[in-house]
Amino acid sequence: MKKTLLDMMDNAASTWPTEPYALRKTDKGYVASSFLEVRDKARAFAAWLLLSGFGPGDRLAIIGEGSPEWMEGEFGAFYAGLVSVPLSTKLHPAETAFRLDHSGAKAILTTRNELIALLKVLLEPGRTPVALVYLDDDIAWGRSQAAAAGFEARLFVGFSEAVAAGHAVLADASGPIAARLASIAEAVGEDTLATISYTSGTMGNPKGVMLTHLNFWTNSHDLSIRFDTPRYRTLLILPIDHSFIHTSAIFTALWSGVALYFVDARGGNMAMLRNIPGNIQECQPTFLFTVPALTVNFMKKIIAGVEQKGPFAARLFKAGIEAGGKWMGDGCHPAPLGDRIAAFFPYFLAKILLFGTIKKKALGGSISFCISGGSRLDPQQQKFFTALGVPLLPGYGLTEAGPVVSASTFERWKLGTMGGLLPSVGCAIMGENGKELPTGQVGEITIVGDSVMKGYYNNPEATAIALR
Repeated sequence: MKKTLLDMMDNAASTWPTEPYALRKTDKGYVASSFLEVRDKARAFAAWLLLSGFGPGDRLAIIGEGSPEWMEGEFGAFYAGLVSVPLSTKLHPAETAFRLDHSGAKAILTTRNELIALLKVLLEPGRTPVALVYLDDDIAWGRSQAAAAGFEARLFVGFSEAVAAGHAVLADASGPIAARLASIAEAVGEDTLATISYTSGTMGNPKGVMLTHLNFWTNSHDLSIRFDTPRYRTLLILPIDHSFIHTSAIFTALWSGVALYFVDARGGNMAMLRNIPGNIQECQPTFLFTVPALTVNFMKKIIAGVEQKGPFAARLFKAGIEAGGKWMGDGCHPAPLGDRIAAFFPYFLAKILLFGTIKKKALGGSISFCISGGSRLDPQQQKFFTALGVPLLPGYGLTEAGPVVSASTFERWKLGTMGGLLPSVGCAIMGENGKELPTGQVGEITIVGDSVMKGYYNNPEATAIALR
């Protein structure tokens, strides 16, 4: 098996052909696309890309909320040898324009929620025309909006239309497109560029992080070893264009058969936020990916809900959470015996009378743990959720490293730390002289391993500074 995303996808489709991989919310509930279905639609979209004149090395941008079609479109790009450019839906028009121009994207996948704003960017004077692939089912609406804005009709296509055209041409298994897909799959190697993922650009123009198939293979494989989640399910609350979710969810799921449920995005961003509690109850996730800003909101809502039950419940809950923090120690070292004895009664009383019901209402009845990334986790949040029975496991990373560098686990965690290094990652603290510093001294974090980026796209100066 080559260490590429294509081989990972093919292996998952063979191992779990009928098991759910990506699930979209509809009026009839969640509808699943299996690993095999996602792979086959991706190959069909790849065939359409080749039919339409795109080829290896071309860039395909994706701007939209997560969905099975988002994933199928990206994997389709990989099967056709293209490079994916995932972009945030929170970008301002000028930020979107910069990334499209800098990456040289020739086609864009987008959704109903993003179409109008994107059309304004694409129709700015002097811009090079690009193909626009509409991911949602209401293609007639999307096409009418594009036409009304003045977008060229020949450049607009519905994703399902493209997939249907691809399936039709692949019906001839010995035809030229099928042969070309096979040739591209053979040519895609571990060092082949897979994505250009842009940094936030808080200190100037953002940099395009070039991540290869080997980068993603290595990081996702490490995560599958660190977290044993066979056939688990999760609700993806965070945006999947973010490198944390991109690698930890979409790609790592290929190793362990995890089912990925998407928050109902119908109605826009505000509707998505309102839909999260109901979607959690429908999905009944066994684990969640979070960031501190999200878990602090969960924490506030849980506390507010308990306070509505009355002063007795509020006092019992507060005492139980505080006692739970004392009972667990710092995670790595047990609490002193005296603290554990003092914490025993209030902690287990709250655990029996309150915590189970609260956890079920807020996070579903099947939740086992949460993986936290994105920014530093307040130890008080970690104490709160661990006492509640949902360990909050933080990690550390950056897009340039694939992105996960370290992660906490059930077996190895400590309050205020970011867990242990992943198996394929090497790390040292270096001084200004380029030499490793002794333990306890402050310096620059240096990371080595097969998950480290290829460089910054079209930015040799920044690449030379970062890769030494």
